[in-house]
Formats: sequence, structure tokens, C-alpha cells
Amino acid sequence: MSAAPPGGGFRRVLLALGPGSDYRAALAEAIRLAASLEAELSTLFVEDTRLLDASRHSFARRYTPMGAGWQQFGERELTQAMRSLAEQVRRAVAEAAARDRLRWTFTVVRGDIEAEALSAAEEADLVVLGAGQDVLEAGLRPPSLARLGARARERSVLYVRHRAPSAARLTIAYDGSPGAARALAVAARLAPPGELTVALTGPGADASQALEADAREVLGHDADSVEFFIRPNATAADLCDLSTSVGAGALVMGADNPLLADEAARQRLDEMTCRALVVR
Repeated sequence: MSAAPPGGGFRRVLLALGPGSDYRAALAEAIRLAASLEAELSTLFVEDTRLLDASRHSFARRYTPMGAGWQQFGERELTQAMRSLAEQVRRAVAEAAARDRLRWTFTVVRGDIEAEALSAAEEADLVVLGAGQDVLEAGLRPPSLARLGARARERSVLYVRHRAPSAARLTIAYDGSPGAARALAVAARLAPPGELTVALTGPGADASQALEADAREVLGHDADSVEFFIRPNATAADLCDLSTSVGAGALVMGADNPLLADEAARQRLDEMTCRALVVR
């Protein structure tokens, strides 16, 4: 087996948010990652042009569960609401970054969140994508890990799902591939001691012993505190269920994982209920 790449190399974490993002959960994950990696945190808030376009129609309605149900809204009101939300996010980033002594930047742009995240990702190593609706309940199409991950080239992507459990523990899908070895090295750096689960996902149970030996070689002395599970030919849903059952905050996968091999497989990532980190 070839030597695994080091678990570092992340100098800048990009947090991409829009008016439909659960920014609190995504910010908490981005702060934790940036602190663990000693990386700079760059936050991008995208004023969604599709939502602004919709607000120009007289039939546009906004659903507010905590208010009066469906309400009419216009471009002016929506622009003000998005700018207010952006400032709220900026203050939260500033406070969190000061607490953890992180270098940070905050930028507001107008466009499509996936397109803008891809553009900004050229200067980042890890993209944290906030999903789920929060302050502006506008029925937006949520950002897609499948779409962004397929186009992000050399960037790792963490998809923070709305209301998914938050925890420092990580679960890594390990099949012995070079990408899995890098993902394992990254997961070992990010997870606190004793908070890493390895799912051995080779083609059959007979391969599990060799896979575990492989994984232990990557982990080195950290292997003794790792919990191993045998999950041959596991689906994305199987791995997500395992991740949730052990109390992990995210499922980690290498970009060359067979579960990401085609568009249909990647789309299934968007159907999972757990958070997912795809490492390149």
C-alpha cells in the first residue's frame, strides 16, 4: 500500500451561506474545523438572485410558520431582510472567530449560492455548505452536495444538513483506496481522541481483516482508540445509519469512493439524513 497523504494541507475553510441556510449549525462546524486545522475562515453570504427575481412577481408569497402563514413580499422587503440577515451572520462570525482566535473574512455577493461557492472555492481547501431553511422561510431549492461536490474539483466539501445532529465524533468509510486513506488521515486529525469510527466497506467480509490492517497503518498509534465496524458493500444509507447510531456528527468519504462514482450515486447523498464530508 502506498503511503497515505498527511492529514493536513487545509489552509483556508470557506463557509458558503445563503438566505435559506441554517447558518448557526454551519458556522459552528466551520469554526470547529478551522480551529482544528489552524486555518483561516472565509465566509461568503450570497444574496439569492432567484429569490429576488421571484419577489418581483405580484403573486410571490412567503410562508412564515411563526407568523401569519402565507404573506406577500416584494423585492424591497426581501433585499432589506437579506441584508439584515447578512449583518446578523457577520456579527456571529466575528464573535466566534474572536473567541477561537481565528483569522477570518466576510464577503457578501449576489448570485446563485452553488455557483458563487464554486468561484470562491478556488481560493479555499475545504468548503462548508449550509443547507436547510432558517431565518428566511422562502421555499428555496437547497444547495446540493451532489452538484457542488461533482464540480468542486480539488476541494473537499462538508454538507451541513438542517437539524442533523452535531457532534465532534466522525465516521469514515474505508475501502482501502488512496482517496479513503487521505480521508482517514483527515478524519483522524479532525476527530478528538477516541471519537473516530471506521466502517470497513470492502467487497466482502473476507477482506475486512486486510482493510483493518491497512487502516491501522494509516492511523499509526491513534489506531488503538478507534472503533472498527465491518460493513461490506454498504450503501450510502447504511453508512449514514451507522454514523447516526454511533453518535457521529458527520460521515466522511474519499472522493474516489464507489458511492460517488456516478451522478445517480452522488444524488443519493442529498437524500441522506446525516452530514457528509467528501475529502479530496
